Amino acid sequence: MPDVLIKLYALPDVSVQDARLTDAGVVVRRALPAERQVILDWVHATFGPRWASEAAVALAAQPTRCWVAVQLGEAPDAPTSPYTLPTETLLGFACFDAVRKGLFGPLGVREASRGRGLGTVLLVRTLGDMGGQGYAYAVAGWVGSVDFYEKTVGAAVIPGSEPGLFRGPLVPE
Repeated sequence: MPDVLIKLYALPDVSVQDARLTDAGVVVRRALPAERQVILDWVHATFGPRWASEAAVALAAQPTRCWVAVQLGEAPDAPTSPYTLPTETLLGFACFDAVRKGLFGPLGVREASRGRGLGTVLLVRTLGDMGGQGYAYAVAGWVGSVDFYEKTVGAAVIPGSEPGLFRGPLVPE
């Protein structure tokens, strides 16, 4: 799988998709440090230990370099503390600067929530965060769906980038 290059100064407007998600009770936002373990457990169970390790690095940064898509639960009649606010169910996540500086990923949406635009909004919001931190370009490494990145953010395949910086899994002796 190749790496792709993305111009951060020419990202598409996803406000329509974002509004549609908001209307459906889905919020895309920066992850909070206190959510670290819940996110890591979910990423590990949903996508495996390698992505969980990468998400851990992104969540350790301040501010976090991890964005999440969450489904809001029912609001209590009269919230009196943060513990009585609506629950949020994790639907997807995206990270950057986890493997190397300037590298976007991983990005994952739970299978049952795909096809709703979550991946698009997560991708563009996270890349926008990178641009806001001074990056002009991002590299998405070892992408599984080149078409998604090309169509969504105009990414270009980097020639000769397979396998890129990723290697086979490290195993103990």
